[in-house]
Amino acid sequence: MTKAARAAAPQSVDRIFAILDHLAAHPEGESLAGLARTTGAPKTSLVGLLAGMVESEHLARDDRGTYRLGPRLVSLVGSARAKQWVMFAESIDAAAALSSGFAQWNCPRGEAERVAIERARDLCARPLAAVMMTKQTINALGAAAKPVVHMDTDQFALTLGSEDFQEGVASFLEKRPPRFNQGLPEPEPSDSDR
Repeated sequence: MTKAARAAAPQSVDRIFAILDHLAAHPEGESLAGLARTTGAPKTSLVGLLAGMVESEHLARDDRGTYRLGPRLVSLVGSARAKQWVMFAESIDAAAALSSGFAQWNCPRGEAERVAIERARDLCARPLAAVMMTKQTINALGAAAKPVVHMDTDQFALTLGSEDFQEGVASFLEKRPPRFNQGLPEPEPSDSDR
């Protein structure tokens, strides 16, 4: 972000960048009082801002009240790119967000709702139990300090007897598209479907 852009930004945005810049340069972390000195903001003005940054995992706060950069950005794009973006306060375009893994897809302006509904419908056509278990396992793997291999085994065993597993095998053998989630109730049509 250029100095001109920062001058035009709301004060809270400027404080967020100042906090991220400072913590990127000080991996040992900083206290609330130190961040207040760095940003020139009263501690009372920073408490809510810092709480939101901790809640979203952009920052982490330890038992002594020391703030450090959090795991969110690093887990999305890797430590090298996260340091580059934070230390240089770089803004990124859609192509960079996509190539880094920060964003999963892009769509033309004004098409986000249509694309989101299309993606949701595609996801709903897949076996629900397998989708839910995959999401839980990947979330656990991303957050786990130790391996969670047992989850993969448990989830495989649970799906072996499911109707969707049997349909998947049958459709493969019959060389036809699968018809998953046949026992589930039909979703209610949304306003955009009418």
